[in-house]
Amino acid sequence: MLIVSKKKLLAARIVMWGGIGLAALGAILFYISSDSFGSASIALLGGGLVISLLGAACMKRLFRCPSCRKSVLGTDSGVDLRTSNCPNRCPHCGAEVRLEK
Repeated sequence: MLIVSKKKLLAARIVMWGGIGLAALGAILFYISSDSFGSASIALLGGGLVISLLGAACMKRLFRCPSCRKSVLGTDSGVDLRTSNCPNRCPHCGAEVRLEK
């Protein structure tokens, strides 16, 4: 049985959306900046993208089935990682999946 921790899921979401926010801030600064902020905005943009990818990878790892080691979400599962919805069973081996209360 896979039990997804809500605290870990929240932390991964904060990391992912924080990285997206940093990347957006870097893109805005790059768009409106003069030459003085150019390198800082590019670093902010790149760093934000890396942080958001790490957060997304952590979220994906939380939904890995302990029995078959495959992702419960799949590639076309239609599960939105921004919400707390997840499938009730692993589509590969049928193991139970639930969110921690």
